Amino acid sequence: MAQKKSKAMLTLYIVCFSAFFASLSQNIYSPIIPIIKESFHVSVTLVNLSVSVFMIVTAIMQIILGAIIDFKGARYVLLAGILATAAASFGCAVTTDFTLFLIFRIIQAAGSAALPLIAATTIGQLFTGSDRGNAMGTYQMLLSAGPMISAYLLTRMPSVMSFGLLGIAFAILSFCLLPYMHQAKHDIKQEKHLM
Repeated sequence: MAQKKSKAMLTLYIVCFSAFFASLSQNIYSPIIPIIKESFHVSVTLVNLSVSVFMIVTAIMQIILGAIIDFKGARYVLLAGILATAAASFGCAVTTDFTLFLIFRIIQAAGSAALPLIAATTIGQLFTGSDRGNAMGTYQMLLSAGPMISAYLLTRMPSVMSFGLLGIAFAILSFCLLPYMHQAKHDIKQEKHLM
């Protein structure tokens, strides 16, 4: 029982931190809009387009990925989303072309779209009663910390390179998920064997 609860808590923290970093990738953007305008020498209209495109892609991908999560499961979608977001964050940090930057932001939106869905779904599957309430509280607390932490980070590193920091965080998170993915394969094999 204690091992099952500790595994559930580890899973909770993994999905909550994933959703937190997805929130951070949205919140880190707004304060650096003037820097993006100056860095890429583009109009405010194009910079605002990048915000709109991110939100639209996120909304569309949540619908698509929600169905995939229901059909295939969350583990692989979680890892794919984290890896896509990490790669796109690094791309946003290093590119000097606004079109490429916009493409990387689209990939970042697509990758991070599933993370809050997976967190909420996982909490619903793993916890019941007051434990579910506590787990949702942990999840919401981490999400609400996103704007504060992004504001703090941007006072220390007010540039497009802040995306590089996000990329590093997502890369570390994906590395932490590898044992989790191995367990997923083991669980799937056991389920098939029982059928």
